Amino acid sequence: MFCFRKQMDKQKAYCKGMMIGSIFTAASIVAIAINKKIKCKNNKKNVDKQDDSCKDKDDEDVELKEKIDQFNSRRLTLENESKKDNY
Repeated sequence: MFCFRKQMDKQKAYCKGMMIGSIFTAASIVAIAINKKIKCKNNKKNVDKQDDSCKDKDDEDVELKEKIDQFNSRRLTLENESKKDNY
């Protein structure tokens, strides 16, 4: 009878350990899922902010492209004129 009682105590301890372990596992899975959702929301906010800043940069890029085109057209005309003078 004494051996049976020891075996039951071991089994109860084993069951308690399994319950505690499963509770910790479930809690960590829930915590990780919540953490991922928070990170995704923060990333979406950052992407939206970057998109807004990119729109401003696009306007600047258009102006810069126009200036580059003007410079290139002047340079090409000067090169063409110098070639004509040489021939």
